Amino acid sequence: MSLSYTILDPALDLFLYDLRDSFGQSEAAIAENRRQFWRRIYGDEKTIEAILSAQRSKEDELSDYVQLIDPYPHIQKLAPPLDNGYYYPVKLGDTYGLQIDCSGKLNDPQWEKISQLQQLEDLATEIRSRCGEKWGTVGQSWLFVGQLDRHNPGVDAVAKDCYEGLKLTKTPNWKRDLKGKGRLCGATLYELEKPDTTPDGKNHHFHAIVCLFDFDYPDDKRQDEIQYLYRDLMRLLHFRHKILWIYEQTRLIKHDSKQLGYEIQKLVDRLPDRLSSDRANLNQLQTDLASALQLAYDYDRQQSALQQSRFTLEINADNYRQRLDKMSDRDNNSNLEMLARFSRSARQYMRQNSTDERALLFGRSSLEDFIDTIENIIKVEHTKNERTLNQTIAVASVGIGAASIAIAALPQETQPSPPSNLKDFSFSGAKFAFSIIVGLVFALAAYLVPKLLRKLKRSTASRN
Repeated sequence: MSLSYTILDPALDLFLYDLRDSFGQSEAAIAENRRQFWRRIYGDEKTIEAILSAQRSKEDELSDYVQLIDPYPHIQKLAPPLDNGYYYPVKLGDTYGLQIDCSGKLNDPQWEKISQLQQLEDLATEIRSRCGEKWGTVGQSWLFVGQLDRHNPGVDAVAKDCYEGLKLTKTPNWKRDLKGKGRLCGATLYELEKPDTTPDGKNHHFHAIVCLFDFDYPDDKRQDEIQYLYRDLMRLLHFRHKILWIYEQTRLIKHDSKQLGYEIQKLVDRLPDRLSSDRANLNQLQTDLASALQLAYDYDRQQSALQQSRFTLEINADNYRQRLDKMSDRDNNSNLEMLARFSRSARQYMRQNSTDERALLFGRSSLEDFIDTIENIIKVEHTKNERTLNQTIAVASVGIGAASIAIAALPQETQPSPPSNLKDFSFSGAKFAFSIIVGLVFALAAYLVPKLLRKLKRSTASRN
């Protein structure tokens, strides 16, 4: 298939975002993030090492927007055969941003011979291969920019041909993927997307924008507007994908919280069995308590993560709206409702996050009740054990005391000497046995009398 018209000055861009660092990441993990990002641009490891050394101080700048390649124009040219393009890397707070731009091959007769649709498909294939076919860890968006020729069949038809010809997905479908249409500074814009349906904590939402300038829009103004568009989209799309990425993280938290709830329910369900006997198993109860305290720690971590996610969602949603307002302010006749639509999605994500927070709080409350119950049971069992121990000591003391008194009351020799014969030894043994018997009798009395008195007291109370 070939086009019956020409798309003037076509260019394809990929805006790709990688995580630079996140809360709690080790220095080794952050260093690996840097290496992976620069590997997208420089495949040679020696070059990467040089870049890592030279760019470290620049990356550590506190500014939210840092151009990472010097000197002006802060780009790295693409290598042949796609030598009509560049890499533009920046630091955006805790995220790396990379724009890969290409508009074709220079001084290549074969390139001019193939159809424009094939050129579009080749552009997408080559750009994908330049970033290693590896999706941005935070997200990515495609942008196609061109200008209509005088004999175009209509801007909608051209946009459809461009999108389906680029083959940015395996199954591009204009009618299904199109989400909105707008206007900005002499160009018609179309937004297309496919949602990520895999809850794996990664933002694999497909997103693309087709931008077609009117055929009579002046070349010099068009070039200026394209540069404005690049600058604005680098930031706007960062906010968009940061929101989607954070929301993906909250889905993992929600999944983990369900698992925690399941573990808590298992502990609660086992509690009646733990208490079915007259005396609870202290070791088992302490094991359950330790498990509950670990679950409480995990709950607190998830609660903190959801709170941080809520703040991040709010900040990026606000930044997205502000950047979109700046884009609209450049053109009094602009209509960017198709991009503003995402702000409503962001509010839904924030509401869902708040709902998950409340659910987690409810689960934490149930866990606290369980911990309090277990701790109280353990205290009661400890009290019972201490009372039994004290009673045993008291009984033993009575027995020992009685035995001592008994043996002291027996006749004693004035000058004791070792037994000289078996008869003397038997007499000494008899005295010892007598003292033991007296001790046991008094110990038994000390043990039984309080019990009998308590039983008599309960019986009297019941008759009254």
